Amino acid sequence: MNLKETNTVPPEGFWYMQPQTGHRHDAGSLVATVAYFLTHRKANGLERATIAETREDVETQICQRVPCSLCNDCGHPEWGFDFETIVRAGKALVGVIDAKLFGRSPFVAQEEADARAARCAKCFRNTSLSGCGPGCKMREHMAELFGITIGSRKSEKDERLRNCHVCGCSCRVIVHYDLDILKASTSAAQQAAFDETPGCWRGCNTL
Repeated sequence: MNLKETNTVPPEGFWYMQPQTGHRHDAGSLVATVAYFLTHRKANGLERATIAETREDVETQICQRVPCSLCNDCGHPEWGFDFETIVRAGKALVGVIDAKLFGRSPFVAQEEADARAARCAKCFRNTSLSGCGPGCKMREHMAELFGITIGSRKSEKDERLRNCHVCGCSCRVIVHYDLDILKASTSAAQQAAFDETPGCWRGCNTL
């Protein structure tokens, strides 16, 4: 994926987050951001440290978080709030209730929650829902409401956690839930996005 207009500032800017280091920076333009991370990669002995490779990675990551209309060959899930979303959210809540009725905890151990939070904290898809329409704003409100169910649970990275750009979930909330419960509310397109995200604990890739 690459930007259609490289001189037009995309939503939230030209920032990039290096998956291996968790370092995030916006140098003000695409060219400047690429140059910055080219130096960052070489200084940290990382792979893909040529101009072409770095630019490809920066543009791809930007396109994975902005509306597809701004990019070529874009295929990530777009924000939306429809009946299918409500049904999936309902299945997740049923899973929570079912676990409690049968004496099982719907939550993972604190150590696992902290490990997940550490991954989310340095993920480029850990971002705000700013600039989205009424549909994803409603999803944000539901995510906060769903958060009531975790009680006083916290993670070591709570202050750095925002919303997952793939599902609209509150990252502070989902790190505590059993993966089977979360899968009940995950669409095929969302799972594919998790799978392609480096280090995502909800996907198949690791750092």
